[in-house]
Amino acid sequence: MAGRIEQALVPFQQSIQLEPDHYGALMMPGHSYQLLRKHEQARPIFERPEFQGSSYLAHTYLMLGMQTEAKQIIDALIERGGGPDLQGVAIFYFASGESGDMDRGFDWLKKAFAAEQRPGLAYVRLAGVNPNFDARVRADPRFQKLVGRLKLPPIAAGQATKSRDQAGQTLRAC
Repeated sequence: MAGRIEQALVPFQQSIQLEPDHYGALMMPGHSYQLLRKHEQARPIFERPEFQGSSYLAHTYLMLGMQTEAKQIIDALIERGGGPDLQGVAIFYFASGESGDMDRGFDWLKKAFAAEQRPGLAYVRLAGVNPNFDARVRADPRFQKLVGRLKLPPIAAGQATKSRDQAGQTLRAC
């Protein structure tokens, strides 16, 4: 999407028309709406059966002020050990802004990193550029240490900072 989330929505919507029940075709526009802070538009996507009980739906509810519903989903995910949504549980805690949630968020992010070898958890490798991790999370030494464990190839000077800054600007602008 390279910082052009609005433009990316057009092909995402076209892919839904081609395959209306494809998980990825649905997830990408829903996630894009979340990044654009258009949670009302993300809501009908993530309320579909495919996403019931997911961290995507919990995050959408949290951003819409539906804390009780969001917390019920997160509690159910935690009861199941997080499942494939380990990083999503961490993002929920980082986004909730309640005291102590940064520590809980890092506990879940550590679990996601520990489980990264499991199928379906390759997205953990995107943690270094994931815009859901805002500046206060990125500045925390725990985050830097976890991302450092990924041993990603070196990026040209300034490129990583530029990508992260663009992601942060996108979130702040929404």
